[in-house]
Amino acid sequence: MGSCSFKSGDQSKNSIKTPQVKSKNQNAGQQSPPSSNPKSHQKIDTDRPREKNHPNEENIIKGSNIEENKRRSGKKKLTVLSTNEDTEVAKEHQRELPFVRQSSLGKKEQGSFLIVQKPVMFAGKISNKNQSEFEDKLMVIEGDDVKKEYLIEHGIWVSCKKGLKPESPNQDDFVVVIEDNSVLLGVFDGHGTHGHEISNFLHKVFPRTLIRSSYWSEYPNHALTETFPLVHNELVAFCSKNSELFDCTLSGSTATLIYIKDRKIYTGHVGDSRAILGKRIKGKIVAFELTRDHKPILDDESERIKKMGGEIKRLDDDIPHRVFFKGKHYPGIAMSRTMGDQLAQSIGVVCTPEVKVFDIEDNDEFVLACSDGVWEFISNQEAADEISKYTDPRIAAEKLASMAWTEWIKNEVDVVDDITVVLRYLKNNV
Repeated sequence: MGSCSFKSGDQSKNSIKTPQVKSKNQNAGQQSPPSSNPKSHQKIDTDRPREKNHPNEENIIKGSNIEENKRRSGKKKLTVLSTNEDTEVAKEHQRELPFVRQSSLGKKEQGSFLIVQKPVMFAGKISNKNQSEFEDKLMVIEGDDVKKEYLIEHGIWVSCKKGLKPESPNQDDFVVVIEDNSVLLGVFDGHGTHGHEISNFLHKVFPRTLIRSSYWSEYPNHALTETFPLVHNELVAFCSKNSELFDCTLSGSTATLIYIKDRKIYTGHVGDSRAILGKRIKGKIVAFELTRDHKPILDDESERIKKMGGEIKRLDDDIPHRVFFKGKHYPGIAMSRTMGDQLAQSIGVVCTPEVKVFDIEDNDEFVLACSDGVWEFISNQEAADEISKYTDPRIAAEKLASMAWTEWIKNEVDVVDDITVVLRYLKNNV
């Protein structure tokens, strides 16, 4: 259980059958969330039982993905905290860094210093303290001796904010790998008790596995197709050997990878960390979806899940449709494709990615990938409009993150999901 191969039980008529899919962009509709006047917030109980012990069904449902359940309470005031100016930029020299080459083949030297060649990797770091609401996730930088501002030079910025879930860590994570002629972007949104550890694991393993693929240099789409199940299986194997660290029986993560090279955009994803393209048409920015959200109510996803013995239903006072064992109340996952989630993978939830290839055209302005903390109350077009107001990627990404936070408070009052924005401007950068 939990092993994911290329077949993966994904037998729906619209499943990925070839590594490369040429796709046209599709615009998305807008939504206008209602507003309210919040006054305060309540503490959210996120205590969950240890997953591998398989507690009774009542506890399983509390310990799985039902924490996404958005039960409403009274409207109360919340003070929105500003971005933490003291966010640490850490360098973890003890951590395995599989992607970044720490020296060049020729070992060029300048004086007593080794000239370290690209790529340079920027990635999230699990905080060892309780972070405040809207606080930035710590960042690890590996490779050349650069600072976070190096991202701006390449038209990139990452904003990863802790949500309003007092006893839960920031479960979002990210990775950016920059080389001379390419960039790899990744967004990972963990869920379940060990979601933050799984999303962190994925940001480390995906780059390493991709670069080891024999397809990577010439056929990145093929590399993406084969890498997702390999990484999933490595995650499951790691959990089985290191269960005292974390467990992926009822925990998992989304994974959205975007590789930009030679005026092409390659996307591979599972879950609902959506990516869009901002294209200028007749003087206006128009949003086009690069990825679709993997939800169990989609016809092809639903067909596969039902064939594999799963059941899809929406609980009372809940919003999303979820995947369950027939007649049971677990695992309750709200997505049809994820990394991890061993129980759900036995009933039709798969780690098989959707992989697409897009040509970059002269009127393409930016690529934007976000966790659902952004997309819950902001449409593709609204996000594109906000990004298009700014020429500095740092300002644009931070403004969108603030906009997402504000919409959560207006709509949910006392709950805000973790928020991640990864932005790459294409003009003058491809």
